[in-house]
Amino acid sequence: MVNILGTALLRFLTNEVNILKNSRVYFTGINRYTSYFIRDCLVSPCNTGSGAFKAEGFALKLDRIGNVTIGELIDVNWQHIYPEGFRKMLDYLKNRYPEIPFFITEKRFGDLQKPETTIKELLHVAKRTQYMSGYLEALQAAMR
Repeated sequence: MVNILGTALLRFLTNEVNILKNSRVYFTGINRYTSYFIRDCLVSPCNTGSGAFKAEGFALKLDRIGNVTIGELIDVNWQHIYPEGFRKMLDYLKNRYPEIPFFITEKRFGDLQKPETTIKELLHVAKRTQYMSGYLEALQAAMR
C-alpha cells in the first residue's frame, strides 16, 4: 500500500499503531451492493478511467467485458443482480478472517422512486423477491 499510495496513505502515530496492534476486532459489518469484473492495473494495461488511478488502488472496475455483463442491471444504473459475487465475497471473508464474526449490515435492491407506484406494488415486486431470494441462497451456501 505504501508503494502504491505513498503520501496519500494515512499515517499513524506510534501510540496509535500500538493501540491497533493490541486491539481486538469484535465483528465486521458489511454493506454490500453489487459486483464488478476487476482488472489489476498494476500488471495489466488499463485505460484511464474509474479505478485506474493510484488513489483507487490501480484496479479498474468493469460491469461488462465485451458482451458479457456481471449480472442483470436493475433500475439503479450501477447495481447488478449477481448473487454468486456475494457468495464469493462471503467465502473470501470467512477464509481470510475465520476468527472474526461478520454481519451483513446492508444489502438492498436499488429501486428508483416512481411517484405513481402504489404501496401494494411496492410490497409485491417480483424482481425484488427474486433478488432477495437469490442473495439469501448465496448466503446459505456460504454458511454451509
